[in-house]
Amino acid sequence: MNCHLPICKVYKKYPFYYHSEGNHRGDLLDTWVNSSKLVCANSLYRKRRGRRWTWESPYALSTNKDVLDRIEISNHRAEIDFFFISDKRLLRNCEVWSKTQFLNTSDHRPIYIELKDDWLSTQNSYKYKKNAFSFNRKKLDVDKYRGTIQYIDWSYKSCDIDKDYETLCKKLTESYSKCLQLEPKKPSLFSENVLSLFKKKSLLKSRHITRSVVVELNILNKLIRQNIKKDLILRREEIIKSAVLANTSTRRAYIKTIMKKKVISQIYDNKGSVLCSPKDIRNRVAEFYKDLYSERSTNYVIPEIFVNNDSVEPFIRSELEFALWKMKPGKASGVDGIMDYHIKPVQDILIPHLLVRLNKYLDEAKHPSAFKKSKLVQLFKSGDVKCLGNYRPISLLSNLYKLYSLMIFKRLEKRFDEIIDTSQGGFVRNSSCCDLILALQLELERCREFKEIPLYMCFIDFKKAFDLLCRKSLFHILNFYNFPAQYIKVLADVYSNSSLLIEIYGKTEEVEQNSGVRQGDVLSPKLFILCLQYCISLIDEDASNKGISWLGKKIWYLAYADDIVLLSRSICDLQDLLNMIVQVTSDIGLEVNVKKTKYMCFDNNLIDDESSVKLKIDGKEIEKVSQFKYLGKIISINEKIYKNTLPKDDNSWNSFLSERIRGGWISFHKHKRLLLDHSIALEKRINLYVQLVRPSMLYSCQCWNLLKTQYLQNRY
Repeated sequence: MNCHLPICKVYKKYPFYYHSEGNHRGDLLDTWVNSSKLVCANSLYRKRRGRRWTWESPYALSTNKDVLDRIEISNHRAEIDFFFISDKRLLRNCEVWSKTQFLNTSDHRPIYIELKDDWLSTQNSYKYKKNAFSFNRKKLDVDKYRGTIQYIDWSYKSCDIDKDYETLCKKLTESYSKCLQLEPKKPSLFSENVLSLFKKKSLLKSRHITRSVVVELNILNKLIRQNIKKDLILRREEIIKSAVLANTSTRRAYIKTIMKKKVISQIYDNKGSVLCSPKDIRNRVAEFYKDLYSERSTNYVIPEIFVNNDSVEPFIRSELEFALWKMKPGKASGVDGIMDYHIKPVQDILIPHLLVRLNKYLDEAKHPSAFKKSKLVQLFKSGDVKCLGNYRPISLLSNLYKLYSLMIFKRLEKRFDEIIDTSQGGFVRNSSCCDLILALQLELERCREFKEIPLYMCFIDFKKAFDLLCRKSLFHILNFYNFPAQYIKVLADVYSNSSLLIEIYGKTEEVEQNSGVRQGDVLSPKLFILCLQYCISLIDEDASNKGISWLGKKIWYLAYADDIVLLSRSICDLQDLLNMIVQVTSDIGLEVNVKKTKYMCFDNNLIDDESSVKLKIDGKEIEKVSQFKYLGKIISINEKIYKNTLPKDDNSWNSFLSERIRGGWISFHKHKRLLLDHSIALEKRINLYVQLVRPSMLYSCQCWNLLKTQYLQNRY
């Protein structure tokens, strides 16, 4: 292919690739590989350089000294032929054959691929979604539903809270199901061609099975699979196209086209061996989350004497109406099964009765068990799919609890914003990632301009930060910051006896949740940031003297939620800051991930050798890097400032720019059929481009400082 694939030291997409730089053709190939979801087999196996090259320059074999002087020895061989595969688990080996092994008169060497014998067992396990192929959808008769709801007794009866809540949910779901009516039958999912092939297949099966019939069946099955695939692609495009024309959510349209979902087929146990059986996987997942959410011992206790005992006003109708307006349609339900479409069509009837119950929960600080239980959904982040630590646990909460939580959040939001420092940019009103990226970039530019100003940075990563937070410390911190006692009691009751329901292979495991905040609750980000702010306030006076000056103010950290950067002018001060932050965060249950924590040095007088001071956490050395991806932006050392720390060919800004361009092309290829479909109005296609393609290209563009050559190269 005569191209060199691009290398990014941060992403490590091609870990054992021969070349250290890419070219323009390599960028185009990499874009196509990413959009097609393929893997380069050449880069997956470690080989010495002599066994990797696939092309040899014919001039290298020349005996003419003038020719040999004109070519560089390092460039006469290159790895420019590649093999791509959709699933790397199918591979056993990939190597390049020498010309002696294979009769070859070309200047290229052949690539040998070895596949696994048991490749079928390594395929991803899928589970078809419920009603994935059902097209007789039911539609709600709104008038009938309103009439049914209107004549039901919704009054709160002085009985057990759980029993009353179960009765409420049962009445809602039963009334809704009775008022559903079948829509007119829609045309078949498959085309007439596929249906005729199915008829031929049934006729063939009715005949006497002979060898010729078996051959015909095999050919027919292949044709059926190919045509079904085409029909599914057409159906997917029609659904998305109709969403674009109707100006509705394209994200929901894409969700409708998903007919199956991945399930965990293999995971590691405690010793690193692979578990495959459903029973072993179920036990391992339950064991992992029991250990993760077990209660940790700290010095904090749940407060008995509250600072702020002010009375709390009951919820009013406008608050609940606003919460219902903010509720997005189609959100998954919790254990009670209540969805937004159960409430919104009849909200004017239900609001008074819901207010009575929610105000009672607020006044007595007692809640139904459905508010405390949640379904656990695991979202894969990155890394090894077999490692449970690479999944983010999301709690699917009750939709009625979400309304209740949102109303409390709106009352406390102003108080949260008053406490949180300006250096914290996560989940704060009128703040974004770009603010932190710009602040860090301006400081780096100042260090580059005034070469005598050093800058030392440490990028801290916490292990499962939202899941390990100690709840006792959370209630203590809320009391410390003078939050009303009634809200603290409400949170304490919601978090007490809370549990997670984990469904794996058709069976449900219940796990107690004794630590952390629930990911999925609108209050959780603010509660976590508040605890982090409390830790920072304990050391702020001592730490400010070790930070940097910024607009007349001492700043020693920048943070976006749990992504923290420590800033200092010397390595010793940075070590002191790191020790302090590790100490105070460990008191609330947080643990720093030493493997993912990195540090970087910007110092013109720095001499990088083994005897220089290293950054450590509890005696464990932290890796020093020359570039780091922070909030999607690559922060890199400039070779003009540093000595013996970077190769001369470092080009981090170009790699970041090419990554943004590559991301734009990937998004474009993903939606290419819609963007180039002339049956859709141009205005609609422009809106689609603005929503889906442009954000992936222009992320953090407010912080870009393009050179003139880069502007000229990328203006079209």
